[in-house]
Amino acid sequence: MDDDNIIHRHEVIDVENKIGVACLVAHTNLVSLFSQFVYQLKIYGVVYIRSMSEEQKAHFADFVILEKSKENIHDSYLSRSKYKLKLQVKNNLDEYFVSLDDLIQGIRDDLAVVQGDVHKEIEHFICIPYNHSSLIQSPSLVDPVE
Repeated sequence: MDDDNIIHRHEVIDVENKIGVACLVAHTNLVSLFSQFVYQLKIYGVVYIRSMSEEQKAHFADFVILEKSKENIHDSYLSRSKYKLKLQVKNNLDEYFVSLDDLIQGIRDDLAVVQGDVHKEIEHFICIPYNHSSLIQSPSLVDPVE
């Protein structure tokens, strides 16, 4: 979805459908992460809070405050883990946002087969532009003949 750095409507729908299938076997905590991620994607069109405009961030802050005020966790659009946070919303918006990295970590935790926190490592390869140092040959051969 983010390979071309543009998120299209049909890509969001595709992600939503794939997440729907994953919910068939996912733990409740992961389903709640999926839910908030898709909500954010459909409302803000971003996978990272750093991509949000100031207007979007203000709306998201109001959204978090409203959702945390709900007495029943099941009535909130926030994921369970974000709903339970005891942090002030204003200065901790990034903690309340479900990023793509959070989603991947949630999947890893749900699988209970793989271990370790990969939040920062994912950003390492996602944020670097293709051919950043202009060192890729054209054509880029798998086995160059000498």
